[in-house]
Amino acid sequence: MVQIKITPEELEQVAKRANDTKHALESIHNNLCNQIDYMCFQKKLHLVKYLKNLS
Repeated sequence: MVQIKITPEELEQVAKRANDTKHALESIHNNLCNQIDYMCFQKKLHLVKYLKNLS
């Protein structure tokens, strides 16, 4: 089996990068959810206006 040796500093850098990536993905996820919510709201708004015009 091959052993890979890393320093504590390298391990800390990898952990920080993983944490930063996690936060970036959470931010992307939240932005996508907000955009989907906004599009659903707009769709409902257009539907209500359309239905009002029918009456």
